[in-house]
Amino acid sequence: MDDMSRRRFVAAVTAGGTLAGAAVVGVVTKQTPGGRLSASDVLNPLDHGAAGDGTTDDRAAIQALLDSAPPGATVLIPGGRTFALSGGLVCEQTVNLCGGGTIAVVGGLDEDGMPAGLTLRGQGSTVQGVVLSNPGELTGRPGLTTGGYNVGILIEAHDVLVSECTIDRFQGGIVVAADGEWQRIRILGNRIEDVLGRGLGPTDVTSPDGEDGGDGICVWGSQATVTGNVVNAKAGRDARIGIHFEALPDRQRKVPATGHADEQISVCGNVVYGQFRRGIVVEQATGATVNGNCVADATWWSIALINTRNCTVSANAIAWTRTAEDNQGESWSPRRAALTCYGEVSDCVLSDNTVHATATSAARCFVNIQSDDGVPSDLLISGNVFGGDPSAAIQDALLTGPRTLRPRILGNRFSVFTERGLNLYGADRFEVANNSIDGNDGSPGRGIEADGAGAGLISNNVVSNVTQAIVVSNSSGVLVVGNLVTDCQDGFDGYASAGLLVSSNAFRVLGAKTLNIDDGANGNVVASNG
Repeated sequence: MDDMSRRRFVAAVTAGGTLAGAAVVGVVTKQTPGGRLSASDVLNPLDHGAAGDGTTDDRAAIQALLDSAPPGATVLIPGGRTFALSGGLVCEQTVNLCGGGTIAVVGGLDEDGMPAGLTLRGQGSTVQGVVLSNPGELTGRPGLTTGGYNVGILIEAHDVLVSECTIDRFQGGIVVAADGEWQRIRILGNRIEDVLGRGLGPTDVTSPDGEDGGDGICVWGSQATVTGNVVNAKAGRDARIGIHFEALPDRQRKVPATGHADEQISVCGNVVYGQFRRGIVVEQATGATVNGNCVADATWWSIALINTRNCTVSANAIAWTRTAEDNQGESWSPRRAALTCYGEVSDCVLSDNTVHATATSAARCFVNIQSDDGVPSDLLISGNVFGGDPSAAIQDALLTGPRTLRPRILGNRFSVFTERGLNLYGADRFEVANNSIDGNDGSPGRGIEADGAGAGLISNNVVSNVTQAIVVSNSSGVLVVGNLVTDCQDGFDGYASAGLLVSSNAFRVLGAKTLNIDDGANGNVVASNG
């Protein structure tokens, strides 16, 4: 590019225009101290030996340009051009990569480790509007447990922005590396298309390692914003997680003085679909919000909190489509559910979400609260709507156990379940109030069941269309007050329980209003039930 052409380019960018179909939108450029763009810092690979014809190997030319570029330089990938690369690019210093062109990585993505189409190591780098593709759908060798899968963009720096890009057909899309607590990453408005993953597909019931990689967006770090992205797994493939945040408390390095490691994560307004084993996951974090996302087709969990605290999952729309025949990752024996709180999840809120189970779909439950080590505690589950097609095979609407402390389940709508509405196995000091629980025309199961529970409150719920409305068994200190039961066979069963108060309930049932409980026996009080 001669000086006159370069000046025209600078003028077009500064004025918000485009250059010869380059489709440059929102370009980030370095400015001189006087506030004007420095023309020498706008670099085009076509001026530095790259062909951009889609067949010539341009890797060496573009890598040399990145290595020699001054810090903060803008590198244009011009629209209408495809730069074929025999391997990935590495930016060791701050760079602003922009433009509507395509970087097609046609080699080097089937190596061991985690080969990347583009690696960013300069603090404050940006990538905007670029298409990064793996047209040959190259994959790492199967069976590897350490790496063995490729990613589109790998981030190893603070304050990086990736926006309005397309990441096409990599095993993983955008990954903030696990080698440090990288902070303040912004991943905004990207299209992460046809994630390949590294699992073995819907019939994979043997390999515990086969899905250990393949996230649409994965952030190991903190203070990240993931907003407005569209992420999908390629049809017929087996990917791990659509959007994944996980903290690294044992491997922090390069943490800025501002702190807040493992904290302050925002995952909002994204669309995730396709056969990811988990749609959106936040793990080992404090102060994360998962808000306003649309998630479909997950085969383990649509949205999950794992060993987190002070997190909020709210106003998400979930389509549960997984069928009973889809057993990918079954060697892990996941308790498949739309919403999951796993491990020591504490002081978290799941509110105002909607979950729709499609025809012929199947799950263990809609809401899964589970721990193999540690106790979930102080969870608020409120204002959610769980339902769907009557043919869906959802065993329980909500399942706890074997240990859950002080859960509050308030004002939800539960339907389309085959066995239990609320299965409060082993819950202690629980509150279940103001919920609507409907077994959909005679479910053979139970509306609310507390088995082996500690003290709790079951009040002001509406239970209908089940065989037994409320069951409290092998428990003590539970209050059952002010509930309305309609169109059920039996009202309340207090099998082998003591110290219960069953009062002021309205049992409109075909059979017995109360079973296995007598007023005054074992410290139980049964009074004023209609």
